[in-house]
Amino acid sequence: MIVTCLFQASQKLSFTFKFSPLVNTGNDDKKVALYLRVIKAIKNSIAQNKLTAGQKLPSSRTLAQQFGVARQTIVNALNELIAQDILYAKEKSGYFVVDKKVVDKKLTNNCHTQSRIVNETLFTDWQFNNVSHNVFSESSDNIQYNFIAGTPDFEHFPFTEFRRHLAHVMNYPDKSDFSYEHAQGQPQLITAIKHYLHCTRNITNRPVFITSGSQEAIFMISRLLLNKGDKVAVSQLGYQHAWSAFKENGATLIKIKNDQQNLDIGDLASKLKQQKIKLLYLTPDNHYPTTQSLSTKQREQIVQLAREHNVIIIEDDYDHEYHFTSQITPPMASHDPQQLIIYLSTFSKILYPGARIGFISAPALVFKQLIKLRQTMSHKNESMTQRALALWMTEGGFSRHILRSTKRYQSRRLFTDTVLKHHQKQSPQLSIHYTLAKSGLSIWLKLNVDCALLAETALKQGILIQDESCFSDVKISKSRHLRLGFSRLSEKEQHQGIDKLMALANDQINT
Repeated sequence: MIVTCLFQASQKLSFTFKFSPLVNTGNDDKKVALYLRVIKAIKNSIAQNKLTAGQKLPSSRTLAQQFGVARQTIVNALNELIAQDILYAKEKSGYFVVDKKVVDKKLTNNCHTQSRIVNETLFTDWQFNNVSHNVFSESSDNIQYNFIAGTPDFEHFPFTEFRRHLAHVMNYPDKSDFSYEHAQGQPQLITAIKHYLHCTRNITNRPVFITSGSQEAIFMISRLLLNKGDKVAVSQLGYQHAWSAFKENGATLIKIKNDQQNLDIGDLASKLKQQKIKLLYLTPDNHYPTTQSLSTKQREQIVQLAREHNVIIIEDDYDHEYHFTSQITPPMASHDPQQLIIYLSTFSKILYPGARIGFISAPALVFKQLIKLRQTMSHKNESMTQRALALWMTEGGFSRHILRSTKRYQSRRLFTDTVLKHHQKQSPQLSIHYTLAKSGLSIWLKLNVDCALLAETALKQGILIQDESCFSDVKISKSRHLRLGFSRLSEKEQHQGIDKLMALANDQINT
């Protein structure tokens, strides 16, 4: 951009000058909005002392003529500069440059942004209660093959059908949608979820509390029950976002070994004898991340241990809907006479993560405290999407969508199994090993390579996948597992992505 300010000598604060029309000097200029280029031109003039404190700018009409842009573009630019305290407006007088000290603090020079930020932060000594712990954050930038498990296939979500229920909610609003009522969640959705839990998970006579996804549910439970120094038992590999929530609320994690069947019951019993543990966090159905489920006997053993040691169980049933065999083990919360189990789940795998709808099914005493905590945090969650979901569930579309999705994911599961078996034969040096889980949307894959390095290399090739180090908060010296999701990609994409991944694994062995 070429900008020239022509000044005429004057002793007054207001004098005649002229901006040159905006000129494209390259592709970068073409990508920048015109009003932003006007802002840059004015800022540069101030930074170079060609415009001084108190100086009046030409009218918006004149500036539009000088820059060769529409008047509204100039108005947008001037309003933004006012918002940044670089200009100020006087009624019926025009636009003026603010005091030079303020300008210097705001911009000094566009080329020294970083140093300006450093200088400004020296005046404030920020003290935070806790430091958020680093956890895996998914990005879709430049990703061609996304094998992250847990997100549904958006291409097949019935948006038209669900949009009809959203439209109904908007056309026929409920007064409670616009108030602070119902901190526990939208009543129609709570009724629908209770019925759903009764029919599909044999959970009855327990209050239901709506949350903004399962992550908020975990954080609220942690905030409600944990004090600094309390101990929470978790599996050796697990859901890092849950661990972060426990740590943020002062807890110390006690790691329980994993065995081939999810959680090592013997190690849990030993740790319970050695230490005072307050909470036990479990994913008994389709263990996160190893995909293996606890048997009925194992669940009974865990509940018995919890009773003996007065431990509260958080049962995270994050992936219950997608079972691919006839035998489904009911959640532990379906039989909880001692009221030790807090059950939570999410609809993210059925709807889409952006919908942010999860729920807690807890003993009545916990439920009352959750309402108080919600009122302190945010009064209530957004309720119109909740009501639309309630209508969809009541009308039957929700169940039909689950049946269609289960059939589709079963097909992709078997197809992925076929592709992996092919690579087992073609690349015996990789020592590919896995057990096809009976539920869930991923496969826990063992390879004879450094899987952390493989995941890193794959990312550079547009393949996103998690190795086992993503599920631990301590360094794993030899990462030998990948968590391969099969819900997002078509069979063609799945095949191509796995082929490229295995080619990279072979390259690692051969170098």
